[in-house]
Order: sequence, then C-alpha cells, then structure tokens
Amino acid sequence: MEISENIKKLRKQNNLTLRELAKKSGLAFGAIGNIERGVIKDPHVSTVIKLAQVFNITIDELVGYRTK
Repeated sequence: MEISENIKKLRKQNNLTLRELAKKSGLAFGAIGNIERGVIKDPHVSTVIKLAQVFNITIDELVGYRTK
C-alpha cells in the first residue's frame, strides 16, 4: 500500500477531516490533500514524521514498509 492510501485510511479510521489532520499535524491542508491524491508521491521526511506522530505510529508503518 502506498503512503497516500495509508494516510487516507488512517485519517478516516481516526474520524479526521483533511482540515483537522492539517491542524493537528501543522501541515497545510492542500499538502495533505495532494499526498492523499498521489500528486505528491514522495513527501518530505519532516512531513512524514509529523503525520506519523499524529497517528501515533512509526514512520515505517505510515509508508507501508514491511520487514521480512
């Protein structure tokens, strides 16, 4: 699963709107929307960190990295 799908899934699981997620993360509303739609495919690491913190998960979990 791509980061865009993970963020959208986590946002919905946590009953957050794009605006609420933007406020909690300190990120721009448009940036989160662009990531969810796949316009931004490789968000900056600082963005990934902020989103992972909001969802209380690891960066690996957010980006969909799986270890064997």
